[in-house]
Order: sequence, then C-alpha cells, then structure tokens
Amino acid sequence: MDLVGSLRSLMLPVEFISENLPSKGQVYEIGSGHGSLAAQLAKLVPDRKVVALDKHLQRIEKASEIFNLSNLKFCYGDALKFSYDKMDGIVMSDFLHHLSFELQISLIQVLSTKIKKGGVMIIKEIDKDDGVRTVLSRIWDLVLYPRDKISYRTKGDWVELMESFGFSVKSTRQVPWFPGSTFVFKCVKLN
Repeated sequence: MDLVGSLRSLMLPVEFISENLPSKGQVYEIGSGHGSLAAQLAKLVPDRKVVALDKHLQRIEKASEIFNLSNLKFCYGDALKFSYDKMDGIVMSDFLHHLSFELQISLIQVLSTKIKKGGVMIIKEIDKDDGVRTVLSRIWDLVLYPRDKISYRTKGDWVELMESFGFSVKSTRQVPWFPGSTFVFKCVKLN
C-alpha cells in the first residue's frame, strides 16, 4: 500500500460504513482508487457483492492483483459514463470533491436512478465550513493531488442536495481524532 492508501485507511470509518450498507446485494464503490475500502467491505460481509470503479487503469489493475476475492470485482471506467446495474448500495469516499459542482450533481442524478428504493448511499466528504479541519483537508489534497481542482460543499449543502434527489440523510462526524474533516452522510433512497 502506498502513502495515499495508508492515509486513507487511517481516516476511513470502515466498520461504520460496512454496518450501514446492505449486507446482501450489489454495492458499488465509486472512485475506489487503490481498492482497499472495497476489499474490506467485501471481506467483512461475504454475501455482499462489491464492484470497485475507478478511472485510473493502473490502480484498477494493481488492486485486481492484490485483492482476489470472489465477491469483489474491479472495473475501469468514468463514473459519469459507466453502465451501472441496479444497486443496493453505493460508497463514495473523498471522491466527489475532486469533481466540479456541476459534475457532482450530474453523478448524483445518475446514481439516484440506479439505486433501489431503500438502498443506501454512503458519502464521506469534506465539510467546507469545518474550520481548521477544512484547511487541513485542503493541505492533504494539495499534497496528494496537486493538479486537481477541488470543490468542497458545506455539510448543509450535501444534505440539501441529497434530499433533492429523494434521499433521507443523516450526517455524523467519524474518526474525530483525525486532523481533517471526516463527515459521513448516510443517504437512504426513499422512492
């Protein structure tokens, strides 16, 4: 695992994410990167079918070599153009802020049509109004992804956006000791 993977594993509330996703059915991790979260979700619940999607071919190929689980599949593709199957759950962890605000909305719109009623979307994101934690998160992004244009929303903006697409939303701060913004939004599809 590289530096990015090591940092992510420290700041991810894997148990919380896993416990709040459906234990059966198909779950997508979008923007899966090096695949460590997708692999942990597959290992923790063998009845869950996990599809890890990323647009970086090298990451997908490497993750496929490292994590060989029967209920885990790695796919290469653009999240906005990918041909999704109907799904029971979705995870996006520190992914959406790497998209413009317009692309965030477009992706949420696509995913809201593919997730089943009662399905759960877990979003771990930065809260733009989280004070020094936002500043520290921005520093991590500058160091790890210096070329990316970053688009942070406020916690309230995320809740409002997800509700506008037919989700009920609960947000909690996870991993409070981590020096960065670590909000998790549990979004349940209502219709």
